[in-house]
Order: sequence, then structure tokens, then C-alpha cells
Amino acid sequence: MVVFIKEEEWERSENEDNELSVVVVKDKPRRPPHNYMGIVRDAFRPFDTSSLEKICEQLYSGVLLREKKQERDKYWVDQESNKNCFMVLARDLAITWGGDPERWRWIDYIESDDEEEIQVAVLLSVCWLEIKGKFPTIGLAPGTVYEVAFKVMMLDSSFGWSFPVKISATLPNGKKEEHEEFIGRYRKNEWVDIPICEFTMSQENVGEVAFSMDEHDGGKWKHGMAVMGVSFCPKK
Repeated sequence: MVVFIKEEEWERSENEDNELSVVVVKDKPRRPPHNYMGIVRDAFRPFDTSSLEKICEQLYSGVLLREKKQERDKYWVDQESNKNCFMVLARDLAITWGGDPERWRWIDYIESDDEEEIQVAVLLSVCWLEIKGKFPTIGLAPGTVYEVAFKVMMLDSSFGWSFPVKISATLPNGKKEEHEEFIGRYRKNEWVDIPICEFTMSQENVGEVAFSMDEHDGGKWKHGMAVMGVSFCPKK
């Protein structure tokens, strides 16, 4: 019989039954991800750099990155692959009518107790939907296939989504991708990922990825969508 136990339980289990075959399971040590010192430098809040383990703990949990003294992107580490993940937060997206309080509302949001507060954009009412953004790929893990997606939530108040929205992206190598998505079909009150594109982080894709979501041909007023940002995560 083989028993898997934690390291601190080794002595107790061996004394209780000498016939047991005891296997000690240790936690896999965390390794600093790609470009981790750049992340520490750009963190919105001060980092505890007293040890490498402390640095890794904070990176894996997720941090906000700053640009011109404002939090703009979110960073974390994928637990399985030890690869960098990023999200361009809604505040760093170019949202048409985003500054009009009759069209969009900005609310403070905390995803979980150990997360920092960010702002999400809540669509109140627009006919012309247009959301654009860019992201520099230099911090992504080399040789990794990344998935890019809008993170949105359809609210109880959502309607006017009978027409598909156009999702598009242009990669640093010049490749363009475009497709349509009926986002009104998604379950309400849950954060979902709306796929944009995927690409391999290689030398030819060092640069900026440009992406967008728009719908203005249908002529309908659209309501009730929250936008957290655009994520760049390793493909599972």
C-alpha cells in the first residue's frame, strides 16, 4: 500500500504502521517567470524583494502594472506553465463614448479578496460600439502560444445584441484576423472570454498587437455589458 502524505506527516505515519510505504509529496518550487525583474520594476505598488520566494509569491498572485503613475495592466503567472499572463485593463482601452456618463459608467471592482481594486466599464446605452487597444508583446514568454480575449460580462439589463459584433486583431508580423461573435448568447452575470486571436510568441511577433470590437451597422442601441479588459494567456 502506498500512502501520499505531506512532508511534516512523515514521522507520525511511519511510527503508526511500519508496513506502509510512505511517499513524501513536496510542493513544486516556484521559478521566476520570463522578464520578472521588469515586472517588479513596473509594479504599481512596492514589491517585497527580501527573497526570491517572496517575489514569486507576489508574481503568481498577480500585480497591477503602472504607466505614468496610473495602473494600466494586470499581470500574473499561469500556475501550470509558469508563463506570463497579462490583461490590458478597461481604463487603457480606447472606448468610443467612454467618457460620457450617459453612455458608459466606470465602477470599482475587486474580483476576489486577495486582488487589488480595478475599474471596469459598464455599457449603459450606445448605438455605435467601438473598443480598441494595443499591447506590446515583449513581456510574453518566447515560444509560447498565446490566446487573446476580451473579458466581458453580459448583465441582466443587456439587450440590443441581435447583431454580431466584429472582432479583429493585427499581429506584429502583419497577419490580420477577423471574425464575428454573437455575444448576446452568453450567460448573464458571469465573466466570459470572447476570443480575439491566438499566436506564437516568436521573433516575428515582437512588437504590438492591435485589437478591436465594434458594431455599428445594425443600427440598434445596445445596453448592459461590462468590460474588464483584454487578456493574453498561454493556450491550455
